[in-house]
Amino acid sequence: CEIILFQVLHDLELELPSVANANFIDVENGDRITCIPGDIQEGYDERLGEFLRTLAKLSRSRGIDYHLLNTQTPYQRVLQKYLLKRSAASR
Repeated sequence: CEIILFQVLHDLELELPSVANANFIDVENGDRITCIPGDIQEGYDERLGEFLRTLAKLSRSRGIDYHLLNTQTPYQRVLQKYLLKRSAASR
């Protein structure tokens, strides 16, 4: 069995917006908070970075091929590049 994990994040998930106030809505329960993104940027970056590193490490340890993608990159390009790389590696 082979598992390939493509995690897709939006620019605004990778870097908080540069605005005075932002409303954040929890997609799972609808909870809302309003804050100044600049006030939480450092902590957000640290926690997101740690989460992504942990997910990548856990994936590798279980033989899962992990890839972090941005929504700005067309998925067709990503899949084509991935499949070409795999094809070249199997020759």
